[in-house]
Amino acid sequence: MGYSYAHISAIDTTTQAIAVADTPQVVTFNTIIREDKIVATSSSRFTVNETGEYLVSANTEVTASNAGKTLDLWIRVNGSDVANTNHKSYIKNTSDVEFLPVGGMVISVTAGDYIEFWISGDSTTLSMVSYAAGTTPTRPATPSISMTVQKIHP
Repeated sequence: MGYSYAHISAIDTTTQAIAVADTPQVVTFNTIIREDKIVATSSSRFTVNETGEYLVSANTEVTASNAGKTLDLWIRVNGSDVANTNHKSYIKNTSDVEFLPVGGMVISVTAGDYIEFWISGDSTTLSMVSYAAGTTPTRPATPSISMTVQKIHP
């Protein structure tokens, strides 16, 4: 039997609004898609069981009821921001829904460390929004955020 690299994938199917402008808030997830050697220890924390290099990615759908708003999404390990992991989404018009990816970030973690995603926005009109499955054409639901953490090197 081959070696299985540690990994986890999770999504959230709810809308997560900015509660207080310009104040960081943790991102939560309500569905674990798959996990092995990384454990969801809460709705926001993903604890690694093996030391190594991990590829961390996420994407979200961002909208606002007011134009000209910005949402930030970044990674924290053990409660500390990971340098250079912030990504910004700027909503130009109220009809915009922006796709905000955090992709391809490789971080070093130690067994027992936990990874979280955090957001902040300059307005409480900003949200990470989910969409129900569609028809014509038939298509799957869109989570408000999805993430993957995968060990890539010991």
